Amino acid sequence: MSKLYVLKKDRLPDFVSALSNRRRVVAPVAKGESSFAYEEVTASDPIALKHIPTILPPKKFFMPQVETIQRFDMARKQWEPVIDSCPDTVILGVHTCDLAGIDCLNQAMGSDPQDVNYAAKRENILLVAVECTEYCDKYASCAVMGNHTTDAPHDVMFTEINGAYAVQANSEAGDALLQESGLGLLTEAEGEDQTRLDDLRTQKDAIFTPELDANLGDLRNLLVESFDSEVWDDIGDRCLSCGNCTNVCPTCYCFDVKDELDLTLTAGVRNRVWDSCQNEEFALVAGGENFRKQRGARQRHRYMKKLNFALSRFDRFFCTGCGRCTRTCMADISLKDTLNALASEHHASKLAKMSPYQVMAGTIHRTRKMTDLEMYFEIELEGFDLDYEPGQFVMISLPGIGEAPISISSSPHKKGAFELVIRKAGVLTTALHQLQPGATVGIRGPYGRGFPVKELEGKDLVLIGGGCGNIPLHSLIDTCMHEREKFGKIDILLGCRTPKSMLFTDEYDGWRSRPNVNMAMTVDVADEAWSGHIGLITALIPDLQVDPETTHAVVVGPPAMYKFVIQELKKRNIPDEQIILSLERHMKCGVGKCGHCQIGELYCCQDGPVFSYAEIKNKYEAL
Repeated sequence: MSKLYVLKKDRLPDFVSALSNRRRVVAPVAKGESSFAYEEVTASDPIALKHIPTILPPKKFFMPQVETIQRFDMARKQWEPVIDSCPDTVILGVHTCDLAGIDCLNQAMGSDPQDVNYAAKRENILLVAVECTEYCDKYASCAVMGNHTTDAPHDVMFTEINGAYAVQANSEAGDALLQESGLGLLTEAEGEDQTRLDDLRTQKDAIFTPELDANLGDLRNLLVESFDSEVWDDIGDRCLSCGNCTNVCPTCYCFDVKDELDLTLTAGVRNRVWDSCQNEEFALVAGGENFRKQRGARQRHRYMKKLNFALSRFDRFFCTGCGRCTRTCMADISLKDTLNALASEHHASKLAKMSPYQVMAGTIHRTRKMTDLEMYFEIELEGFDLDYEPGQFVMISLPGIGEAPISISSSPHKKGAFELVIRKAGVLTTALHQLQPGATVGIRGPYGRGFPVKELEGKDLVLIGGGCGNIPLHSLIDTCMHEREKFGKIDILLGCRTPKSMLFTDEYDGWRSRPNVNMAMTVDVADEAWSGHIGLITALIPDLQVDPETTHAVVVGPPAMYKFVIQELKKRNIPDEQIILSLERHMKCGVGKCGHCQIGELYCCQDGPVFSYAEIKNKYEAL
């Protein structure tokens, strides 16, 4: 491994000046709010080493948008190839996802026969990368593609540590570049600098986590088996066929060939010009047949090319996870959302083929005692994530002991595992409390109708939980906190028997710190340390400031609580349709067969457990 150096941040302009003495330097510069572009720079230019991926990727220096590849003169019957190189160039500030993109282009354009125009430019360009230590923004999926770190070719790597840059060469050319341009600017790193760098890279493992509901190894089969999915029809209906997604992609290399004549009309040049598989005429043949006439088919081809065809041809994915295609899409077509939708549909299709009583093996990853009666469980399924909505439940079982419905307490934003909080109340739950991490449990589901999250977006929310009702309510609260900008004012009212029976107390401060979130709590029986309200949770409702036209109330708790809470909400003129309840019933199947959870013609396990008050207020035995 080459020597590690340190460059102080205030010496970066001097380093750029030294680089530009002998070669062209291009680097990211700000272009308005949250936009950046690679441009030629000097020491005095405001270089943005910390940036989201640039509008166009570095491929524009290797494959210009318009590039002359031939000159011709028909009068003289001459055709002359044009192989333009580029000046010696340093591209400064290349993200690791873009290093992966360049490596993909190296493979595609370097395969036999080699593209000499690309090669002529590539050999004159040095890459000075910047290591990402946090996500650029919500659009990135670099972790699932493995590009938050890199093994792609580059010459020098910059990593920000402790107000400076750790600088390390990764090639002979990079080492020569540092010796040539870093004299007097770089200092040899000390042991503590290496320690900081090692610690930072260890921390990245916790920061960058897989962003998809599907495993990387499953993506290829997922796309193949989803060829006729309705997801393609959906994004096809939205797609504008503008080609933005391919223009900004760091690995798209498709081009068209166009001739330009000079004024003699007998001589001119032949150019290659970036093209897009999203253009309607891209797959049009002379007989008028178009093999990808529909926009959905063209979008499907884009995904298949990146995540299936490239794997066959180049033994790697050609998506780098940079997020540019999503970031620039005028129709709000998201790569992550599309793949997650395919995964969800595929998983649902697999489950539909299974017996409704088929049990999946779940592994307990983590446990934690929350109260004297409640235990937290983090459970993983083998091969896929549980696809659920806030408010749904699973059936959990231990062979030889039994099975029971348990509400999911985590939000769907949690990937790789889901969470349950289980109260010790009988033989099965007592046995579950005795299990250790690594133990196997049976899981069926998810089942039921969850909270209407989409319907609640843009609304003010009053979230009321009592006792064990705080467990399913937590799934909704966590969802609201992850997507805080989608909801209006949020009032959280929680009640428990004693302070020690409060659940999720370690999260309360985080909830309170979010904008426009208010919390109030009450207990039936206080201890000496309790300074809050004592009494029924209904006593907290009159203090709320609510607009009945915009407010939706969600109530989850013991059956005895509902009647009195609803009375208070009706005093605030909240309509029946805007009062959302989650009902508790005895369940044995989860699929509407056993009859235990029947409420009139409704089955709580299928039609609920979440209902609006309007749906069940006239049902016998509902409340």
